[in-house]
Amino acid sequence: MYKVIDISTRKTVGHGTVDLPEDRIDTTSLWITMPEKARSRPGLLPAMNGLANLLKNLAPLFLMCDSSDIYVSTALSEPTLKQPALFLSDAIPGGVGLAEGAYDSIRSILMACREQLDSCRCSDGCPSCIGTVNSGIKAKDLTGKLLDDILCT
Repeated sequence: MYKVIDISTRKTVGHGTVDLPEDRIDTTSLWITMPEKARSRPGLLPAMNGLANLLKNLAPLFLMCDSSDIYVSTALSEPTLKQPALFLSDAIPGGVGLAEGAYDSIRSILMACREQLDSCRCSDGCPSCIGTVNSGIKAKDLTGKLLDDILCT
């Protein structure tokens, strides 16, 4: 599904479906499962997507790579783990150690995400922090709470 949005009014002016072939890559990955406290709070998906955007932008600084060298994705119901999870994967077939490096530095990376979120002067999301979101969701606050929940576990 896609939407065409008028950039000046932010109103949807069209939409449709996209039928794309499956994209599969054998690589390495790390996952972060969502704490129980976060799972019971409304707005988990926008919070996870906000954290994914922060990770996509900040993890490369710790891994000394380009943001296109990693994939970051979210799943509210991941079939294997059977719970909501966020994934950071090498974008290179077979992996080159970026996911392992992120695993070793995950606490520092998540703390940097929290610092970026706190220092950003936007009201509720921008490309510098959680990305752009529909207004009224309070995704920036939700992302901050999710980060706090993860860092406290």
